[in-house]
Amino acid sequence: QFKLFSAPVLDSAWMRSDEALRRNYIQCIAPNPPMDLSTILHRVNLGTVQCGSHLRRLVDIIVANTLKYNAPDLAAPPADAAAALHSPKAAGRREKMYTVPGGGA
Repeated sequence: QFKLFSAPVLDSAWMRSDEALRRNYIQCIAPNPPMDLSTILHRVNLGTVQCGSHLRRLVDIIVANTLKYNAPDLAAPPADAAAALHSPKAAGRREKMYTVPGGGA
């Protein structure tokens, strides 16, 4: 379920093959840096993440980048981007994301 967030998005095959897409992604998520779970784990292992609130901010960057790039109809992500996952708009998106076309309930 979280495979897309486990490695740097800019290292994915589909991003490496399209320089315009890479530039668009960087521009879209600015001023945030690209962020993924492996980068967060690396920072934890290096000791640069020293408290829970710092870890939470890094995870919030993943959420904010995802919302900015994939849901441009949402205004700027909230300061606590994780809260956006619980918004009514996000709930509708989650239902669509996890619905298998032609699948039974």
